[in-house]
Amino acid sequence: MSGISVAYERLRAAARNTANQGAGDFRRYQVESQTLETGGVKIQLRQLAVPSNTELQDLVERGQGAKPFAANLRMLRTPVSASGALLGIQA
Repeated sequence: MSGISVAYERLRAAARNTANQGAGDFRRYQVESQTLETGGVKIQLRQLAVPSNTELQDLVERGQGAKPFAANLRMLRTPVSASGALLGIQA
């Protein structure tokens, strides 16, 4: 679940950056993640100190967030599909 959480937060930050890029003093958001020794991931949303307007970077970040998010969703659906198939066979 930690991978999907990081991907989701990256998508959210990219969407926020895209939606607000026209504001003159808008400061972009950036997601930072760190793997914990105990398992899982620590996710931190950080607002950059300097106002910026980098549409290209937002486009790239949306792509970097969307692909892992979709891949993690497919991984979650696979066990559910397999469980359903097993239940159908046993019923």
